[in-house]
Amino acid sequence: MKHNLIATAFLIVLLSLPANAAEGSAGSTGAAFLQLGVGARAGALAEAYTAWADDVYGAYFNPAGIATIRRQEIGFAHNTLFLDLDYNYMGYVLPLRNKGTIGLSAMYVDLGTVDNRQISAGGPTASLGSASGSDLAISLTYAQTMNDFLDLGGSLKLIHATLGDHSASAIAVDLGVKWRPPVPGLTVGLSLANLGTSLKFVRERDDLPLTLRAGVGYRSPSRYWGLTGDLVWVKNQEIDGKVGAEAWVWPEHLALRVGANSANDVGNSLTVGAGFRWKDLEMDYAYIPFGELGDQNLFSLAYYFGGERMTPNTPRVVRSRRAIPTPQDFGPSPVATREGKSDSGRRPKPAKTVSVRKTYADFVGERMGANASAFSYRSGSQDYSWMGSATADVLRHSWRNAGFLSQTAASALFFVDGEYWVTGERLYISAALHFDGKPVEVFQVSGDANMPFETWNRLKTSVNGKISQMGFVIQESAPQKSDARKAAPVAKREKDPYRMIWVGTVREYPALKETERSKQLALELPAQISQKGWDTGRGGAYKLEITVSFMDGGDVIVFGKVIDRNSGAILGNIEVFGNSSNLEAVAAKIADNVLKRLPTGK
Repeated sequence: MKHNLIATAFLIVLLSLPANAAEGSAGSTGAAFLQLGVGARAGALAEAYTAWADDVYGAYFNPAGIATIRRQEIGFAHNTLFLDLDYNYMGYVLPLRNKGTIGLSAMYVDLGTVDNRQISAGGPTASLGSASGSDLAISLTYAQTMNDFLDLGGSLKLIHATLGDHSASAIAVDLGVKWRPPVPGLTVGLSLANLGTSLKFVRERDDLPLTLRAGVGYRSPSRYWGLTGDLVWVKNQEIDGKVGAEAWVWPEHLALRVGANSANDVGNSLTVGAGFRWKDLEMDYAYIPFGELGDQNLFSLAYYFGGERMTPNTPRVVRSRRAIPTPQDFGPSPVATREGKSDSGRRPKPAKTVSVRKTYADFVGERMGANASAFSYRSGSQDYSWMGSATADVLRHSWRNAGFLSQTAASALFFVDGEYWVTGERLYISAALHFDGKPVEVFQVSGDANMPFETWNRLKTSVNGKISQMGFVIQESAPQKSDARKAAPVAKREKDPYRMIWVGTVREYPALKETERSKQLALELPAQISQKGWDTGRGGAYKLEITVSFMDGGDVIVFGKVIDRNSGAILGNIEVFGNSSNLEAVAAKIADNVLKRLPTGK
């Protein structure tokens, strides 16, 4: 409620100020350098950047754009503009620990040096030496995500201009909003820039170029291409339109961009550019024609560093300053497995995580194993909102079977989080693997949303394959049963049919057929029944029939009956409620209810 009130007030201020400001005196504005734009990526998109604004250069176009940045960024741009004007920009973005992002930037324009002459009426001119000029703007930005669909941001700017022996200063603020409507990949941005005091040289005052931007952007679910457009109004000027398109022709490495800008009156309105990214370094280029004034070739750099933003789903661990080790650093790869029976034939100890090599433990301290957090649902029908927890459960189930599951997220050496989208009936997952608190690799998989286990298995294979490359081979094994009588040699023991329960097919309502989700529950049931001291198999005297219904919001309702196979009599009905994000817990509840219906003394 508090966030909604803040957001409403912010929007009212943002939308009402330009109308009031426009009532001031007409005339040209000063500090024209504030309209130059920053960053070659935005330049190649014809500065249609308000709806995205998601990098170190984004705060210029929309302060709210940096709210979702997850790693520290530093950016630098140096260009020589027409008329030999030197333009420099440097920015830094710091994501805070839990929420919010801080940005700091400086924009400097060297206007060069010209001869200063005195003109006498009817006589020769006299030289008074030379005069130089420059413009400087320093900005401090703060942005925060208010909820799942709204980001807010604001900047405080200090502006200083010099011209010869004279100078002037001003203070201004920028305000921004970024909205994510319930349409996959769509974002809407709105910003108001340069709202502040005027610049005064000697006796003349120049207002700042008050600027209102409104933009819409769309990114494909794969994030490999996108379209964006802006409408821009500058005080005492007409409204201009800008459009841009971006395509990652070499995913994660090379992007091509094109745009069109109606504000360019002196040259071709088309702009083109490219971006190249390798690991943590990104280089962007833009070509902007300005007719007789000269074509512009803009370059900018961005560097990403540090660990990702720590959120409630991210393990709070101490960041190591050492590089990620390779298998060669620690000798042969240890295999993650589960402990078997002891040589004495006694009851085996509970499965536990296999200890890693001492040399490796020296590097990571007490942390070992892997864990995952629920994936964030970015867009799509609420019918699929349960998949975020289920995706993490599939990974954890794999590590549990291999004895590689960490007890807690904070103690995990490897950690996986990510996000997913559902467009139509297509599921897209982006998962980030972290090692010792540092990002290692991002995996992107997609598939049929109605058959998610196929997609989850591909993700599991990719993640475990990368972990294996780093020196830990994940080998899954079937869950071990904990029946104490298994300690006796199998050949000398005959299973008691009255201590066995046959788990039949688990069907999903309303189709009443086996599905991928019901199969997962069927896999969990035998392990849970075995942990209660019973066996499972077709030779059992009892049979369990299950019908499961997966509800919107992730709720699971299980209906079942326990049948005496000799007589066909129904020994009892069961009804269990749970959540699809933890099918292991649902299976445990079913097992408890089943055993209560079985006759005692058998």
